[in-house]
Amino acid sequence: MPRLMGEDRPLGWISVDDLGKIAALVFADPGRFIGTDASLVADIRSIAACRQLWRDVTGRSPGRFPLPVWAFERSVGTDLTTMWRWLRTGDITFDPSVTRDILPTASTVREWLQ
Repeated sequence: MPRLMGEDRPLGWISVDDLGKIAALVFADPGRFIGTDASLVADIRSIAACRQLWRDVTGRSPGRFPLPVWAFERSVGTDLTTMWRWLRTGDITFDPSVTRDILPTASTVREWLQ
């Protein structure tokens, strides 16, 4: 079975609260956003870096519940594992400046955890 994404691959992160704020801004001023393609990301961190941030902020390790891939897929389907396999090697660019142009207060992973 192909390996999943891995702990050291950088990923883009954005909080649900910040997505809601951005959605409100878009609905309030649609003319500003019509025809634009905005890849929204407030921070770029690997899973390993996020785990370390969790330890730094909370003083404890994040909870884990190891689950074999086959059991995970049986429970929720294959969409997520397909995405994780692609993310292992797929070419994707993250640029937090796009998000910060829309919402300068968008939270980093550390800020969100705090």
